[in-house]
Amino acid sequence: MKVVNEALDGDFDPAAFEHVAFYDPERAWIEMRLRALRPTRVRIQGAGIERAFEVGDEIRTEISCKYTRGSLEALLPGTGLEVVDWLTDEEDLFAVAVMERDATGPAIGG
Repeated sequence: MKVVNEALDGDFDPAAFEHVAFYDPERAWIEMRLRALRPTRVRIQGAGIERAFEVGDEIRTEISCKYTRGSLEALLPGTGLEVVDWLTDEEDLFAVAVMERDATGPAIGG
């Protein structure tokens, strides 16, 4: 809200919303939303938007996709990238994929 207020001349009142996050196992992603705690009206001058919210109305603010090594590698054919290392925590809940351009990949930067 702060970014929208500052960058787009919005008037979001942070006290009028609560943050809601949940994991959707079917889509393997986390959704973040803002939920109105009271009736309120928001104007975003820089985007030409004005919107009224009733109690419980939500705005989806972010989707964060989650991948297993297998699901990530299944997306890579044709991209020119390959996983060369997979760094995880002890419980294998979080990972960083280290990737390199493979021999079939396009030249980067031109």
